[in-house]
Amino acid sequence: MNADASWKKELRKATALYAGAALIFTWPLVWHIASSIPSGSEPSTVALFNLYVLEHTGHALSHGQPYWDAGIFWPHSGTLAWSETQPFTGFLFCLLHAVTGQPFLAYNLLFLAYLVFQGTATYALARQLTEDRIAAFASGLWLAVGGYAMHQAAVIHLLAGGFPIACLAFVLSLARGFRPFALWGAAVAYVLTWLTCAQFGVFLTFLLPVGVAFLIPWKTPWDRRAVLMILGACAAAAFICLLFLLPQKAHLDQMGFERPHEEVLGTLDVFPDPVLPAHGHWLTTRLLHADADPNVYSWDLGVVLILIWLIAASLARFRISGWYATPRGVAPALAVIALASLLIAFGGRLSIFGFAPYWILHDLFPGWSGIRSPARIVFFTTVGLAILAAPAIAYIRHHRYVTGTLFVLLAAEVWTMPIPLADGARGIKDHEIALEWLKQHKDDGAVLELPLAEGTTPAHLEREVLAMRRARVHNHPIVNGYSGHFPEPFWQLAVAVAEDQTGRGRRYIGALGVRHVLVHLHDLPDTAGNVVRQMFGSEPAAAFGQDWLFSLRPGKPPPSVKFPERTKLRTAPSAGDILRLAIRPPEAATLLLPESDRRVTIEWKGVHGYPETRTVRVLGSVILDAREEHVHLQILHLSRSWGTARLVSTERVKQKTRSARP
Repeated sequence: MNADASWKKELRKATALYAGAALIFTWPLVWHIASSIPSGSEPSTVALFNLYVLEHTGHALSHGQPYWDAGIFWPHSGTLAWSETQPFTGFLFCLLHAVTGQPFLAYNLLFLAYLVFQGTATYALARQLTEDRIAAFASGLWLAVGGYAMHQAAVIHLLAGGFPIACLAFVLSLARGFRPFALWGAAVAYVLTWLTCAQFGVFLTFLLPVGVAFLIPWKTPWDRRAVLMILGACAAAAFICLLFLLPQKAHLDQMGFERPHEEVLGTLDVFPDPVLPAHGHWLTTRLLHADADPNVYSWDLGVVLILIWLIAASLARFRISGWYATPRGVAPALAVIALASLLIAFGGRLSIFGFAPYWILHDLFPGWSGIRSPARIVFFTTVGLAILAAPAIAYIRHHRYVTGTLFVLLAAEVWTMPIPLADGARGIKDHEIALEWLKQHKDDGAVLELPLAEGTTPAHLEREVLAMRRARVHNHPIVNGYSGHFPEPFWQLAVAVAEDQTGRGRRYIGALGVRHVLVHLHDLPDTAGNVVRQMFGSEPAAAFGQDWLFSLRPGKPPPSVKFPERTKLRTAPSAGDILRLAIRPPEAATLLLPESDRRVTIEWKGVHGYPETRTVRVLGSVILDAREEHVHLQILHLSRSWGTARLVSTERVKQKTRSARP
């Protein structure tokens, strides 16, 4: 048997073992595989939202509908771009759904497949560092079913980490000798990284030049050609990714979404200790008695893996040059990857002498300002630690007096059973009659479900996710929604309904063009019935127990608001300033949606008294209440020749400490 055939057989055996481990360590998922989905340590909201995204992708592929219009946050378009898109995962889900006919079964099969592939890719990478198969298998087991995977089980795109790991494994194999399969395998894995988790794609793009510089010796002309071929293949792959990512960026830019330093979610923000395992681990809760809050971000960098490496290094008296079967640069490369991802995962909260490494990437590297949470980048730290631990495990296996203990501890750290599950049918079965009524009234109007989420707690966001799941049944676009971003009008509506239901709340509902309102009285105070009647001026069109349905007449479109083309300021503006522009008062509450050609020219006197002007592109959307005489703009960027600003609501301005500028 030749080397390639032996290697393929070895990978098949490892894959089979990881498949068995995935079924065992996801207990009791196998008994509910067609009715529930894993939620890990996240609220069930996250798992149900990811299911919705995959269902929408599958529906768009099978019915030829616009991919970016997810039918949420009506009447905004391109709303799928406001979250983590997963086109390749959605494509696989569509195929599995077509074969099985069961959405929850298709989702769970994909979930298990990602776990298995993550383990196999890790094995392939770790196996190149050690001749010990058991040690390589232990590293893959940690990433396949360890604390990281089980606690992030709800975020399926974070479980697609097998693709960036496979990309690194292919690049490492090219360091040993050129093979066309490995070259194109690296390029395909790079593309699929972007198409499954854009956050991983951004960081992998940042890592590849560093990794190639470490892994390729650069001693011969062939080495230099290999580097050029790797980078060329990945550049071609990046071009393919751009064809998909540019429309997403266009939608985000149009809505004016941007996350400044202080708004990103870093490791220091989401859990207090980045090393100790998270809530639910047998090792932690039974031995260390360290119960963490189950509602916070849960990560485990691998306490036992770090312990194994330290013990092996001490036994070898830190002479570790003979551990690795690959060039000497591999271990430093993995160490740099692990350390860099850990530092970046802290976000802007970790500063060294007043400087945070994350700031450079946020300001200079394309795509970083749109990342929801750099804390997720710590995944690459877990990868680096797991791979570096493989040679250490192999070395310790020669010292039998510690091997058994360490493997028991490793198993204890991996053990997280039983994992929590989310009922996939929740929020649908108990509203079937109301959903059937909406299905029968097939018009083009949008649906609004009340009560709206008044905050971002799991309980509040669960309302929005369940409304999205119900929209899959009645097939109407909805004003409700949940994603990585919220449009300003949605926030305005939530505030208005909470503070002034029958006045401003009712006017804002009309401004959004709502046709049907589904009211869940069981989620409202006992006295809410009369308020709801006053809000819509009539009895419900249909009532099904605690579900009331109101049908609103289509209102006349309000006269368009003439947006000011110029404005004068007394002093020079700067990024973050809020400008107040006078407009003609609208006759009714009016929704201003983004327009590609909406611009305003700002004029002021410069340092030497000469007038200066900037033409600013206006982004975002906002609801203008009846008789509102001003519109507010927040400056995002201002250069010597152009600028961008986003619409900001009056309600938002009132909450800001900085007063609006005249």
